[in-house]
Amino acid sequence: MVKLNERLDFYVLVILLVMLSSSHTLAQSALPPMKVVQLGDSYAAGNGARAASGDRNYQGVPGCYRSPTNWGSQFVNSLRDVFAVTYINRACSGGVINDVLNQRVMNSFPTVGGICPSPDYPDEESYESTTFSCTRLLDPQIEAIDSSVDLVLMTGGGNDIEFATIVKQCFATGFRDPASCRRAVEFANEELARVEERLIRTFVELRNKLRPDARIAFVTYPYLVPDVDYWVNQGGDSYEAAREIRALGLEGDTRQRAAVAAANAAAGEEFIVLFDGTKELFEDHLPNPFQSGDRNPDRWLYEFETTIALEWYHYNPLGHQNLGSALSVFETFGASGGTFDSMADIDVAFVVDTTGSMGDEIAQVRADLASLVAQLSASTNSFRVAVVSYRDFPSRTGYSLDYPARIDQTFTNDITAIQAAIDSLTANGGGDWPETVFSGINAAIGLPWRPGVTKVALVIGDAPALSPEPVSGLTAAQIVFDSIAVDPVQVFGVNVGRLDDNGALSEISSETGGAVISGTTDLTATISDIIDMVANQPFAWVGIAYSGKIGEPIQFDASGSYDPSGSPLTLYEWDFNADGVFEFQSAEPIVNYTYNQEFNDFVVLRVTGTGGSALASARTVVNTQGYALQGDEEPCELDENGFSIITDEEGRFIRCNADSLPEVDKDGVTESFGISIIGDLDNDGDVDRNDINILLSYRNQPASACPDCDIDGDGIITVLDARKIVLLCTRPRCATE
Repeated sequence: MVKLNERLDFYVLVILLVMLSSSHTLAQSALPPMKVVQLGDSYAAGNGARAASGDRNYQGVPGCYRSPTNWGSQFVNSLRDVFAVTYINRACSGGVINDVLNQRVMNSFPTVGGICPSPDYPDEESYESTTFSCTRLLDPQIEAIDSSVDLVLMTGGGNDIEFATIVKQCFATGFRDPASCRRAVEFANEELARVEERLIRTFVELRNKLRPDARIAFVTYPYLVPDVDYWVNQGGDSYEAAREIRALGLEGDTRQRAAVAAANAAAGEEFIVLFDGTKELFEDHLPNPFQSGDRNPDRWLYEFETTIALEWYHYNPLGHQNLGSALSVFETFGASGGTFDSMADIDVAFVVDTTGSMGDEIAQVRADLASLVAQLSASTNSFRVAVVSYRDFPSRTGYSLDYPARIDQTFTNDITAIQAAIDSLTANGGGDWPETVFSGINAAIGLPWRPGVTKVALVIGDAPALSPEPVSGLTAAQIVFDSIAVDPVQVFGVNVGRLDDNGALSEISSETGGAVISGTTDLTATISDIIDMVANQPFAWVGIAYSGKIGEPIQFDASGSYDPSGSPLTLYEWDFNADGVFEFQSAEPIVNYTYNQEFNDFVVLRVTGTGGSALASARTVVNTQGYALQGDEEPCELDENGFSIITDEEGRFIRCNADSLPEVDKDGVTESFGISIIGDLDNDGDVDRNDINILLSYRNQPASACPDCDIDGDGIITVLDARKIVLLCTRPRCATE
């Protein structure tokens, strides 16, 4: 297993030498690609990060708390002098390990008639509806992982053992008490074995999707509490919270280390690199658990000063900055990164008109599919193919076998499955001349495209689109918007008849970076030419999401774009207003733009290089708050005492504004720096009959039941301990007050 905190000095020296020797060359040449994906929970997503102004800067899927200044982004920035980095953050606040492999329910809300809104981030977000409610779902994080990924940054396990409950029950005034704190820590310890099992299973699945030379950098958690003698007390019960929570943290590291070792052993190589230096890095920068004491001015974790409970005990800006800096020493963690020889990563959806007049064309694609797939394999680093067909609405044509659109094969690189899907297409029906072209393209856009790859929809047909389309209500403008929303799907039309008679497909193609090819006599050759063109065009990347405040500049970064030829890109064009007009041009990839009013739409980038042009898009939210709202703006619900309810039944912090928190502890709860008086079991400052009664209630039990009751230290609580405590009484005849 690779343990990085032991090699810091060596790597610092190596990186300095490399940077000094290469900086001049890199400044004059294009940078090779590097794709980095971040997975995990709130300790990876960005909870607690801030903009340079100190304002929140969350962006992307609501509830995930992703930030462009999280430690992952700051680590990635250290690579930008060497690579054109595509960085994709799929970590999400509140996530558990199983969310990497499985769909996650984010929230549900009532609705009328089962009508749910369209997702703002359709490449990873969706809705399920019932008659009375909508449920928002988040795709498995692993869907961002494939053979195009070079490096994965990852955390995991904190929510599985309910970190939030420990923070609440052990440190928070008004919520903490020794019994609840003890239960929370004991539960966490019991869960650690399952955390190890889940991590091993997740690592194996990630390995199956990654290239052999790709790497995972797994980052451990900081301690939640410094090495102090912090106890929580109530009545006769005391709990040495700091020691037990720190021991839990160390055991958590041990379990994570074991999972990494097991996964590496199964793979036969160290594809996971464990960074277990987090606790050492943060040791002098932890919150002070004593709520009656002074705050640690050098802390790198938030305490309770923020009303967003999901930020409590998470990295503050200094925490994100220093963790990112510590990780940057290790460059790519051994991942080789891309080269200009490795070619493009492409997803292609064939969208085929299967009405009665298309028999010859379907037969030709069926006959030549193997050669087209072979071309994709030879001209790309990775590829996937999907097959969608369309005809018309049976309600229009009166033909029961018609359909507006059908997914015959979702994305795969299995040639047998692709061939079977094409072979299953039959030409029939269709009724009148226009067809449901829009439904076919819409079905293709809704497929699970990979993030950070070139996306192409090849529409093959001989009849124009119904425009606007009846029943579905789809329009060319809606198709363009939906394409842009998934970082555009380039729509190409292969016109084998009159596909573009009404100009609808030309409108869609031109707005998505595609084209309509007409007058073709060789369908296979035309498709081959399109594949060759997109395999050699530039790759455009401007990130996934941005946020900002009205009247303040937002920095847009297209430095992850590159030309596969190795030549520098020559032009960056920007559509900041979602009006289809590229109103700003630059020769450099990083620009600033200021919005003077609210904006919630997509910024579109067009890059130009030797191989042509390509588009990219990013959802951008501009408002008075300065960040994409995460659902924490409303006050938390209140409990029977009028205080904010901050955790759910599963022990996770709730997305809400905790503006009503207790200022005093529960009755009888105190904090102490150890138990200063031996035998003072109820922590009232003296030793008396009450303390004797407490000790006797644990008679003949092991010392673990009440560590401070074992006065003679023999490991068991007996009458001998009671005799010793009598000798320690601070009141005559051990009388109570």
